[in-house]
Amino acid sequence: MRSIVCVKRVPETPTFEIVPPKDLRFREGTNFAMNAFDEFAVEEALQQKDKHGGEVVALSLGPPENEKILKDCLAMGATGAFRLWDPAFAGGDPFTTAYLLSLAIRKLGEFDLVFCGREAIDGQSSLVGPLLARALGATPITCLAKIREIDAAGRTIVLERQLEGGREIVRAKLPAVLCCIKDINHPRYPSLLGIRKAAKIEVPAWGAAELGAEPARCGAAGARLRVTEVAPPPSRVGGEMLQGDAEAVTDALVERIMGLKIL
Repeated sequence: MRSIVCVKRVPETPTFEIVPPKDLRFREGTNFAMNAFDEFAVEEALQQKDKHGGEVVALSLGPPENEKILKDCLAMGATGAFRLWDPAFAGGDPFTTAYLLSLAIRKLGEFDLVFCGREAIDGQSSLVGPLLARALGATPITCLAKIREIDAAGRTIVLERQLEGGREIVRAKLPAVLCCIKDINHPRYPSLLGIRKAAKIEVPAWGAAELGAEPARCGAAGARLRVTEVAPPPSRVGGEMLQGDAEAVTDALVERIMGLKIL
């Protein structure tokens, strides 16, 4: 079984500041790490490798600093890693990200599963996974909560999706792109030996030329989403404090609620 896992480097705690008139930037001293949802995706890919054999290849779109999270994947047990970056990729959006990841996956050859986190904690669009599935012609599965069974010969997978009111059991065709929720598993800690081995591995970087990317579909040139305005949320108006003993406050509260026709 061949699995691909897509990981993103994000701020550990979103610490943005607004730069007039409509831009955002990270505050100085912001720490970056692997996106929290992606950690679960990596672990799930590794668990399936442990059960069914095969390989797990990690991909990340971003500058040289992204090599750190790719080596984290290798230290956890991934069998390969590739970084995608080119100055032409800057300023992209979920559409360009999915496009470039799809080119890298096709370059790697045949695959069975692609694992992604449900969303990135910075952009929170939840678009890359479904867009990637469309670009690859694979089955899109969102909110993955559990993999029940994989039939590699029959090219099917049985899984559970987390819904608001419960869980949905789905049988789908392979290949598939799976977007993992938190708590699907418990991500393992890299072993000391794994960390040492990963430190010695050189992570290849693929640019536009290696991927055969169309310039009009990369970075800012290919982005379909545009930020029209960035503004802080409106200030909260202070609430009203009711004074008096419990009975008086209760009567006043009931009167206000009835006056607002909430009940």
